[in-house]
Amino acid sequence: MKPSDKDPTSDFTDKELILKVRTGDLSAFEVLYQRYSIQMYRQAFAIFQDEDEAKDVTQELFMNFWNRIKDIQLDSDSIFAYLFTANKNIVFKKLEKAKLKEKHQDYLYQSFQELDYATLDQLNYSELKEKLDQAIAGLPSKMKMIFQLSREEHLTHKEIAERLHISDKTVKKQINNAIKILKKDLHIDSTMLVVLLLILI
Repeated sequence: MKPSDKDPTSDFTDKELILKVRTGDLSAFEVLYQRYSIQMYRQAFAIFQDEDEAKDVTQELFMNFWNRIKDIQLDSDSIFAYLFTANKNIVFKKLEKAKLKEKHQDYLYQSFQELDYATLDQLNYSELKEKLDQAIAGLPSKMKMIFQLSREEHLTHKEIAERLHISDKTVKKQINNAIKILKKDLHIDSTMLVVLLLILI
């Protein structure tokens, strides 16, 4: 397909696309993949901090979705609830298998585990994203740079320290301080902040 060509299925609702996927329509499946794969990848990456692991999770998630679409019972017109839960389950299985014990992974794992679609469904994503962007923009310049390198470019503390010629401890302190400021500015608790960082960034 040429870049200028528009797939007519791209304007379909999730429900319409699901009905097409059930009949084996690959183009409809590709639209759903494009619509949700980035969010699912970022959720997995936030836990593993590893591109290959996150890609594997995303690939497994959508392969399972394609193979099981005829048996999947959806409670709404959107498949986000199903994908979110299925994505969590794959992440948990990989975590248990790898027995990852690093503190930041344990923290994200616990927070991610506590999330459910009912909570997410109450969020106004566009409004929250706007508030989060404003809060990040208001961070002190150095803190903002470090936070964005961590959350948007997905660099490790060590990689950020090397790039900015500072210590790992300084990076960790700046990120922790940024999270405290964001929690205060957005009037949310730690779990809800993790929701924003996992889903919106």
